[in-house]
Amino acid sequence: MIIDGRMTLTMLAAATAMLAVCAVPARADFAAGWSAYQKGDFAAAHKEWAPLAERGDAQALFNLGVLYDEGKGVAQDRARALGLWDRAANLGFAPAQHNLGNLFLAGEGVAADPTRAIAWLEKSAAQGFARSQYTLGKLYAEGIGVDKSAAKAFALIKAAGDKGDARAQYNIAKMYRDGEGTEKDLTESLKWFERAALSGHSGAQVRLATRYARGEGTARDPVRALAWLNLAAATGAGEANAESKRLSAQLKPDQVEAAQKLAAQIKAQLKN
Repeated sequence: MIIDGRMTLTMLAAATAMLAVCAVPARADFAAGWSAYQKGDFAAAHKEWAPLAERGDAQALFNLGVLYDEGKGVAQDRARALGLWDRAANLGFAPAQHNLGNLFLAGEGVAADPTRAIAWLEKSAAQGFARSQYTLGKLYAEGIGVDKSAAKAFALIKAAGDKGDARAQYNIAKMYRDGEGTEKDLTESLKWFERAALSGHSGAQVRLATRYARGEGTARDPVRALAWLNLAAATGAGEANAESKRLSAQLKPDQVEAAQKLAAQIKAQLKN
């Protein structure tokens, strides 16, 4: 069963613009809690967010749920985290709906319930929450809890990819490559592999290098292929390191040098 994983506060801050400290600066108490959280003072964060949660603030409820889920500043209490997320989810907070969906999907702290999982993920996805769109798309791709539909899978995963989700971009590239849920299109596949690669997805960087090395969906370009392999190898991708050495041995010294310079230029463009 595919589990996307629960949202943490760090992930939420990085992935969305929904963080209240950014969106509503006037909420000084919330901002103080977030500042404390970033410094690792989880007890202080709890102290700031608890009164807000008591007044029904959805994001404070969600954040407290994360603290209890991870045992930060409080004794770990998954049941309490579930209750807090349930309140936030019913107030329409998409990250909480996403977390509930994953809990019911995995059967963590609750009995596994694919129907309830799908219901929560659909609510979150309908709000444009990329992680839920991606997870729901993968469920449609494999027919888990829903009728299998390559077309729905493609639409949902692409929506997540359009928002910058690297995993979604990587999967859309493969779907264009294989003609799953859409017409086969190697040129579009290459574009999506490149988007995912620029988002820091090492698997996409390797696949993109393969396309340039073979000239699939683009003109053959071994120098660009080596540049992407070098970048992927730097992240620890094992196959990239072996392929980089193999391709380097086939190229002239000036081509290897050009690939190194190109890799440096691309690295400056990477999103993470």
